[in-house]
Amino acid sequence: MSLPTLSPQKIDWIPFLHTFKQIFSSEHLNEIAVQHGFKKRNRKIKPEDFIALCAFYHEETGMKSLGQLCATLYDIKNVNVTEEALHQRFNQEVVKFLKTIFNFVI
Repeated sequence: MSLPTLSPQKIDWIPFLHTFKQIFSSEHLNEIAVQHGFKKRNRKIKPEDFIALCAFYHEETGMKSLGQLCATLYDIKNVNVTEEALHQRFNQEVVKFLKTIFNFVI
């Protein structure tokens, strides 16, 4: 799993990111994503990219528009998705998936 390049504001996240990468391989994240209904088929956005988008790319991710989040995905991972496609990913399945991941880490 490739992690994003960190800006100076994200230095505090480095130990967490290394631990995260050691705990979860791409295959393990895919398994968890399938178990919780986040991943039903192969899509442009991989589970690890979605986690990184929600948690690691920017401190104000929750305040960004869908267009800005799509641009971030394209800039960092070269993943081109529409705002509607990203909007559809924010659902109950993603909540279960993210809770499982972060409860495991914490």
